[in-house]
Amino acid sequence: MARVSDKAPWTQGSNLDAASAFEPLIAGNPRVLIYGEPFTTGLGMHNVHQNQGDPVDSQWSAENGIWQDGLTVVRRNNGTFAAFISKFTSQTYITNNQGHPV
Repeated sequence: MARVSDKAPWTQGSNLDAASAFEPLIAGNPRVLIYGEPFTTGLGMHNVHQNQGDPVDSQWSAENGIWQDGLTVVRRNNGTFAAFISKFTSQTYITNNQGHPV
C-alpha cells in the first residue's frame, strides 16, 4: 500500500490503513480514474490492485498476468495527479513474462 504524500513511499498495512491513506486523496478532488477489471455483469470495477505475482499454489494464480495491474489516479484541484497503487502482501514484484513469481 502506498502512503499518500508527495514522495509516496511504499508502506505496509491493513485494509483500514489503506482506506485511511486513500480517503484524503479522493476527498474534494473532482476527477478520480479507476483502472481495473470490469465486472462481467452490472457496473463497477474489481482487481483495482496489482494483478500479478500471486503464489503459484494460491487460488488467484490463474489470474496472474502482465500489463493488467489496476490502480486509482486522482486529478487534484491544482491540476497535478496522484496515483494510489496497492498489492497484497502475498504478491511479489519479481515475476516472469506470464506474471508468475520467479
